[in-house]
Amino acid sequence: MCAWSIPAFAAGAPDAATILKRAAASYQALKSYQAHITVQSIDGNNVAQKQFVETGSGDSFRCEETDPQGLLRVSDGHTLWVTHRGASEYARSDASGANQSFFGQLAHIDDNIKDASVDDEELYWPNGAPTKVYIVEVTRTSWPQSAPAGAQSVTYTIDEATFEVYKSITYTNAATQVALYSLTQRDQPVSDNIFSFTPPASATQVNFLPGESFAYKSIIGMQAPDFSLENGAGKTFSLHEFEGKAVVIDFVGSWCPPCLAQMPYLQQENDAYPPKDLEVFGLDIGEDAKQVNEFGLNAAFTFPLLVGAEPDVTAKYFVGDYPTTYVVDRHGRIIFKSTGTENPGGFLAAVKAAVDGTK
Repeated sequence: MCAWSIPAFAAGAPDAATILKRAAASYQALKSYQAHITVQSIDGNNVAQKQFVETGSGDSFRCEETDPQGLLRVSDGHTLWVTHRGASEYARSDASGANQSFFGQLAHIDDNIKDASVDDEELYWPNGAPTKVYIVEVTRTSWPQSAPAGAQSVTYTIDEATFEVYKSITYTNAATQVALYSLTQRDQPVSDNIFSFTPPASATQVNFLPGESFAYKSIIGMQAPDFSLENGAGKTFSLHEFEGKAVVIDFVGSWCPPCLAQMPYLQQENDAYPPKDLEVFGLDIGEDAKQVNEFGLNAAFTFPLLVGAEPDVTAKYFVGDYPTTYVVDRHGRIIFKSTGTENPGGFLAAVKAAVDGTK
């Protein structure tokens, strides 16, 4: 987990406890909502992702997930239905509180606080528009039943104006869990029958179908997801434009000391190879064009620093820590990933292999 630098907060800015209380109140005040939630699990090079749609009103909610195997899971907090559409089978079980409402948890974001601090004030790009957010770090006296095993701390990205929670990163003694929240409807009329679920009439009930789990895959060997971002001067850079070259992608911020320790290695590699062979990009997190320009100028970085990578690009690359560095070979495949400054020797070797075409 990156150690944030201590920011100079604006006079009158609320403290962490106040921010969390206001965030909780904003969810408690929702008369109804529909939301999309993406939950990622990151365990070294192994990553997994699940997508949910949740609809709620008062104490009632319906949360559903369709996994790549075609299993539809629907929970209302009391009953979990699992339907295999291809096999026309379904199973029903007691949810036993494990399948909690995502937004119900956010309505109690201020519960069981052991310690909380405002780590930073940043910019976040929901729907492509820069929005001011607080980064609040929390440890708890107890964790919700649905929290990942071994949870130690969580950071929340919270809108400064609306106190909507856009993102949470839960750090554990093993995998890191990232959750992205997007409210698509709020305070719209909702019919009661939307919270009920009936399996298809043709489906046969069985005793068991697979429950919710993460299906991990290695990010090494995956095609690097495309992105288009601007630098501080407004010039757009798209990954697909550099097909045939080796590429380094580093998710960074000037507020992050480990990022600052990593970036001289990027400059070293940028200087070591000609542009026809290697492109190096720093994808900045949380800062505007002016800050990014000053960051690059003051540190004498000559490779492009790009603005607005969070949340869209960070989600594509399963970023749960800063810095996170990728090396992409000439065929567009990810051949190396590291976090922090854990493996500078491996990074340098991976760049050479990508340029030489030996991996």
